[in-house]
Parts: sequence; structure tokens; C-alpha cells
Amino acid sequence: MPLRFSFRETPMNLNNFDDADPDVVGQELMRITDAQKGYLKPEHVLEKAKSNRNPLHKHFEWSDKIAGHKYRLSQARCLIRCLNIIDDEDDEEERRGFVSITDDDHGKSYRKVSDILRDSDLQYKVLQEAERDLRNWMHRYEELADICDLVREAREKLTERLKQRRPKPEPEDDDDRPHA
Repeated sequence: MPLRFSFRETPMNLNNFDDADPDVVGQELMRITDAQKGYLKPEHVLEKAKSNRNPLHKHFEWSDKIAGHKYRLSQARCLIRCLNIIDDEDDEEERRGFVSITDDDHGKSYRKVSDILRDSDLQYKVLQEAERDLRNWMHRYEELADICDLVREAREKLTERLKQRRPKPEPEDDDDRPHA
């Protein structure tokens, strides 16, 4: 059964959003993600959406007098972030379609939530980013001691979870060791 989609929020900077079909947008974003071997970047979306035939094309501002490339990348990020997936097998529960992750190979990109749920390394990266976000949040709002105490507790629990899930190092290859 094909996946169904909905929008989490109304993106403010997309063209023709009132006419946007979340299933059309979702299927196209999934197709682009699969073509990129699981990695989705706004640049990928924008490249595909350039074609007049692409279903995402109408949601971008193509006049350079009105908006340039960076604005269209912002529109692509907005499309990616606002998409939910509806799981028909799980009582039509809605969940985010994509989560932003930073890694050494691809930099910042979006990954399917379903891929993250199946991959402990991706889960670890999400936990690392969550811990970093909490640390930054605490620094920004350190004057609000009562609130920071609550966030500090959450961060401590998250840090403990990170320690438990730390990826195991790759075993060394015995062939590289000198033989006695």
C-alpha cells in the first residue's frame, strides 16, 4: 500500500500552498530521497523542481527578480520539514517524514524517519544533535533557572542514553598485526 501524507504546518513561504496535495509532495520527496540513496537535501529538491513537469515546481518562486536561489532552498527546506507520513498500518498515526542529521559524508541532510528507526547509528546521530540543541538552549536561557533545571534533567538523561548507545569501534584486522 502506498504511503499517505499530510502537512504538519502551513509553510509561509511556499507558492500555491492552498493547492498543495501532501500525497503528491510526499511521494515526490520519497522518490528524490531514494534516488539520492536515502539522503535528501534542499538542493536535491530544488534541482528536480526546476522542471515544469515536476509536481513540486508550482510551489517555488522562479522569478529571480522576486527570489534567488537561496530563497528557493529555504522553500525546499520548508517543504521537507512540513511533511508528515500517515501510517495506515498503525491506526493512521501521523509522524514526521524527515529529520535533519549532520554527518561527515553528506554534511547536513534530511533522512526518512523510517530509516532512522531502523538504524542505530542514525539514532545515535539524532541523540547527539538533541543533546547539542539542549546544551545550546540552556546556554541561551541560563537566566531562567527554574526552566533550565528541567532542561538540565532532560539533558542528563539524554547524555546517559548516548553513552549506552555509543557505536562500538570496528574490530581491527588481524592480518595487519605482525606474526610471531
